[in-house]
Amino acid sequence: METNRQEAKNAKRREPSQELDRLAYAVIGAAIEVHQSFGARIFKGSVSEGINYRIFKARDTS
Repeated sequence: METNRQEAKNAKRREPSQELDRLAYAVIGAAIEVHQSFGARIFKGSVSEGINYRIFKARDTS
């Protein structure tokens, strides 16, 4: 078990690709927009739909 911990400490972390970074930025931005528009009272399923809409809308305009 100690070997695995040491290997984990020594492992180099790679930065995410630019594409993954861009997608994460889009998802987080969409989530913030939905939350600002509807607040904490919105249902989970509606949040997912709102985020999907914002992401696809942003993708179509870029």
